Amino acid sequence: MDEPPENVGSADDVNLEFDPHGKIESINAQEKIIAETSRHPFGLVLVYVETIVALLLAFYVLIKFLPGLTDGLGVSENAAASLFGVFSLLMMILTGIFLVIATHIYWINHIMFTNEAVTQIIQIGIFHRRTSELSVADIEDVTAQRRGVFPTFFNYGNLKIETAGEQDNFTFAYCPRPDAYAKVLLDIRNNYRQKHRHSEG
Repeated sequence: MDEPPENVGSADDVNLEFDPHGKIESINAQEKIIAETSRHPFGLVLVYVETIVALLLAFYVLIKFLPGLTDGLGVSENAAASLFGVFSLLMMILTGIFLVIATHIYWINHIMFTNEAVTQIIQIGIFHRRTSELSVADIEDVTAQRRGVFPTFFNYGNLKIETAGEQDNFTFAYCPRPDAYAKVLLDIRNNYRQKHRHSEG
């Protein structure tokens, strides 16, 4: 079993103050942050690799078919070379913009555990963000899943939170050290239930 993540504290370590202009996931003054994490960097590496492969394929298609297209249109070699340079520069600029946006979107995604709830922030696109919150009382089970060579070697995977009732399950992909975060969340749930059981008794 992994050791607890470094950014995990006790419920008494953090005292949040109400900030109506703050982030929606951190404005409840009654809660204490226990742990939070963003996605593992390896998921972003995959985005970069896929984008670079797509760019190389685009260059291949451009090199293969542009000469025939320019010959058919009667374009001179100098003009064809200039056209190739313009297309290449345009593709690289668009690729760079895409990677900057993709990187920003990727790092926005994170999950946070407090002593009372789990909050998950999923940025699906530039203008589409989904914030979901789940009460600790509704947590049935927490599962860490690592399948494949890369997840095992780089220690990341899916953190799946199963809920009671009709609420949707939470799945946080590319979670770093999922075993450790699963244990932390189970400890939070057990402490929550024990505390409320004593208060009710």
